Amino acid sequence: MSKDKLYDNQEFRQVIKHLKKLKKIELGLDVDMYGLKYKSGDDRLLAGIRLETIQDIYGHSERQMTKGYLSKLQGVQMQEIKDKAPKF
Repeated sequence: MSKDKLYDNQEFRQVIKHLKKLKKIELGLDVDMYGLKYKSGDDRLLAGIRLETIQDIYGHSERQMTKGYLSKLQGVQMQEIKDKAPKF
């Protein structure tokens, strides 16, 4: 079944709807899956995982797409510059 046909499938949409309700009510999580992806990306970045590795994990062909999920990237890059810059 193609991806387009899968998303058009009524049963598939019902399963997704149920999972969203389960996540919100039973697990107490009021975030969507993309919110978790942003959090996961930032956590990995702050743990020292390289941007290229996160890009591979997410399956992105373009680095720019991965950067969109990393809200902490600029801060991490600035800290790296400070840490590696020569001391005067």
